[in-house]
Amino acid sequence: MSAAATSTRRQQPLEALQLPDALLRMGTLAAASGLSVSTLYRKAAAGELALVKMGARCTRVRSGDARAFIQALGAQS
Repeated sequence: MSAAATSTRRQQPLEALQLPDALLRMGTLAAASGLSVSTLYRKAAAGELALVKMGARCTRVRSGDARAFIQALGAQS
């Protein structure tokens, strides 16, 4: 992806995390949790995070699952 395409990509607001039926982008969850997108995929592979595959290149996380995941991260600290 070119630098120009990256700068025009719209960001999902963190407030989407509070919506009950929202499907969050991995970048949104990364910003909310403080983890990298790569780490989130590793957590999903380990069974710690449920992903929603919407296509070959489109992965989302349900906001309820994201909130539970972030709470579990806080409990581990």
